[in-house]
Amino acid sequence: MIDARLGAIQLWLRDDAASPSLSSPLEVCRVSVGLVRDADRVRNGFPNRSGLPFATPALNGLSPECRCEALRVASETYTAWLQAGQPHLTADNLNVMQSYILDCIRSGAASRSTAHIFKQSKDKN
Repeated sequence: MIDARLGAIQLWLRDDAASPSLSSPLEVCRVSVGLVRDADRVRNGFPNRSGLPFATPALNGLSPECRCEALRVASETYTAWLQAGQPHLTADNLNVMQSYILDCIRSGAASRSTAHIFKQSKDKN
């Protein structure tokens, strides 16, 4: 459900842009949350509807200082979102996420887009 939360945060940043609780500029928050969401999808083996693995996350290509800053801003944005009452984390949005994952499983895209993760874990053992 991490992806659902990050998606809700992105909707909040898009729709409720005037939030005074953000400690960084709105666009910096949007980019940081997007970078973290993309990286989390790859790290957690989130399925891609196309059946292809997600591209290498842009967060991985940043310098350590920039990566740390993006993570800090995303964390602060997450805290502000929690304090705002977790807007956009609704049953409807969770159902959309669940439907997406079920569609990926039914179509076989989930196993195709995450097969490289299981191969890597076997290679480590």
